[in-house]
Amino acid sequence: ERKAAAGLGVFSVGLGLAVSWVGVYIRPEGAVWLAGQAVGLGIGAMLAWHCLAQRSLEHLGEDRSTQRLELISNEEIRIYCMPLAATTGLMWFQLSGYRLWVDKTFGLDDLAMLAVGVGLANQVFALVETLAMQYVFPHFYQAISQQRSEYSEVSALSDMLDLIVPVYFLLAMVALLAAPTMLILLTSSQYHSAYKFVMIGVGMELFRVISNLLGQAAQVTKRTSSTLPPYVFGAIVLIPGVWAVGY
Repeated sequence: ERKAAAGLGVFSVGLGLAVSWVGVYIRPEGAVWLAGQAVGLGIGAMLAWHCLAQRSLEHLGEDRSTQRLELISNEEIRIYCMPLAATTGLMWFQLSGYRLWVDKTFGLDDLAMLAVGVGLANQVFALVETLAMQYVFPHFYQAISQQRSEYSEVSALSDMLDLIVPVYFLLAMVALLAAPTMLILLTSSQYHSAYKFVMIGVGMELFRVISNLLGQAAQVTKRTSSTLPPYVFGAIVLIPGVWAVGY
């Protein structure tokens, strides 16, 4: 349901921006902005739930009162979902959590420069990553769900990597060259000197999106615990690294 997904995505972001703008206009605080985003995404999530419920009723047909489709078992939650949740938390820590320490150590001015530079790089890559998720990932999931041999599943993963990784590298090169221009076009004058942070952010985002692609191997093997060690190692390196920079 790509049309519904895209429409709800645009609606959620637009509503979140509108609520955040009104809230910050009344009370200019960061927490108010985040609360507005939560309101927009929350309403979008409820509408998405309603759309999925309606669609499931259509598929069940007349016998829907007596049918119950089990989505996932407790064992699958323990083996598949919990490692994925832990990986997501560590991913947030590496990509965003360190900013709390930057605020404490360097102050809000430096944090703002870092956030604008890294955030701009993140938005550029997030746009392309979203397009890949909408158009390429469904074909990949369909391929691994229909194939029965390990070779064919690995081949599907290889094809996806061959298609997307060169695009990410090309995007990184363009973003590095266009960093100063993007800041001039998209930010106010006090942030125009943050292009170095944009360049660092491009490197961070390139490694992030490639890591996410390689992590799709866990979808082939259905063993998401394999995604944990790299992020655990990254978090262990990040903690003393940020501390050393601050010191």
